[in-house]
Amino acid sequence: VNALAWGARATFALFYVEMLAELGWGRGPTALGYSLSWLCFVVFAPIAGWLYDRWGARTVVTFGGLVLGLALALTGQVTSLTQYYLCFGVFGAAGIACILIPSTTIVTRWFLRSRGTAMGVLSAGTPGGAVAFYPVNAWLIAMLGWRTALVAFGSIVAVATISLALLYRAPRAGDERPAGAAATKLPQSARAA
Repeated sequence: VNALAWGARATFALFYVEMLAELGWGRGPTALGYSLSWLCFVVFAPIAGWLYDRWGARTVVTFGGLVLGLALALTGQVTSLTQYYLCFGVFGAAGIACILIPSTTIVTRWFLRSRGTAMGVLSAGTPGGAVAFYPVNAWLIAMLGWRTALVAFGSIVAVATISLALLYRAPRAGDERPAGAAATKLPQSARAA
């Protein structure tokens, strides 16, 4: 799921070049949409965390997949900078936050031991999204044009994220404890040693 979310952001350069050629907005204003998505992520990340606390990972990630997929599809239909900033910059950031924040939180709650390894595997989704989706999006752009490619990619992101979110399971309440708590559960003889 993280690879899908990061793939949307990592492959932006492919769409950026096509948008510049067709829309002629200039490099700075067009790149601002990408920068805006980072800034808005900072705003939406705490909200996504709050939503996770209320409704759980499965619901929030499903919502995030829908929002990100819709944001990408709508970005493929933009005709003005304002629409682009709103679709990719704001809605895209909201979708990405609702995917990434619950994913990170649930992994830290599931893996009490080897949490660092688990977070490392989770973080591998970042370059994994770029590696996987660069050729996919390049092919979609070549076959369909950038606008239809964004709609197709948005559909892929939404369907795949929703499907994968169904696999999310929250740890049982008794399984959640601080990383160092396992040491206090040792038998008396082991603690003394």
